[in-house]
Amino acid sequence: MPLFRDTQNVLLAGSRAGPIRRQIGNRSEKLRVEIIPPPSLIAGRIELYLALEYTCDGERVPDKTDVVTYRLLEGEGE
Repeated sequence: MPLFRDTQNVLLAGSRAGPIRRQIGNRSEKLRVEIIPPPSLIAGRIELYLALEYTCDGERVPDKTDVVTYRLLEGEGE
């Protein structure tokens, strides 16, 4: 799940477009995932990270990516 934090320090969930893929075996494959910000995101400095969940040996393992920071310009999210 993509999570966005806007200039008012509000955490908002975005959405993801594209297929869900699983890695089976030892071969890694690069994937391109489109992340769609929520419409209520306020323009300005934005932080984005992904909240991930894995299943490893039958156990649920939560994880998250590093934060990516960018600037959302007025009218970009419309």
